[in-house]
Amino acid sequence: KYIFGADELDFLGHHVSADGITPLAERVVALRDSRAPQNRSSLQRFLGMINYYHHFLPGIAPILAPLHAQASGKGQNIEWTKECQEAFDSAKDVLSKAVLLHHPQPDAPTSLTVDASNTAVGAQLGQRQGRSWVPLAFFSRKLSDSEKKYSAFDRELLASYSAIKDFRHFLEGRLFTLYTDHKPLTFALTSQTDRSSRQTRHLSFIAEFTTDIQHIKGKFN
Repeated sequence: KYIFGADELDFLGHHVSADGITPLAERVVALRDSRAPQNRSSLQRFLGMINYYHHFLPGIAPILAPLHAQASGKGQNIEWTKECQEAFDSAKDVLSKAVLLHHPQPDAPTSLTVDASNTAVGAQLGQRQGRSWVPLAFFSRKLSDSEKKYSAFDRELLASYSAIKDFRHFLEGRLFTLYTDHKPLTFALTSQTDRSSRQTRHLSFIAEFTTDIQHIKGKFN
């Protein structure tokens, strides 16, 4: 099927216009109105549909953690706890508020703003278009049990490493600024401090893409 000269169109579950791209409205409504999963298969289908739009959903990974824990078991029976219901409702709420992701511009100033908590890491890829910064995509993932034991520096470093890895297809060969609210990370590439092998590996990977790491206050992150 071909469409020529259209100002906007629906494509693979998305609405695409000159301004940018959003999840298809009817898909959002269907997910918003869906009932709580009754078995593991229906839960896995719900997670698959939510994860399809993960780049629109800031901080979605920690929200979905209780649901992924249920979905990873064996058999069809699931234990639908209060925590699961809250995660289910929160995920639908985040999807219903999904923002417009703007189309990237080749020469626009680009930023990657990262953040880390005790349970997850996340990032926003953005560009300055006109007079304001606009989002291009979001990234998040929950931390493993071992990663939760990392220091604040190591979690923020992991957030930077993971986000660049996720957006590698876009960031490769492009100038961009990495923003973090963890000030020690801003001079990590030039510091003479002894590093662990993991820190060295993460920093070396980041340096392949950018050496412009700047501090941003937490409330703006």
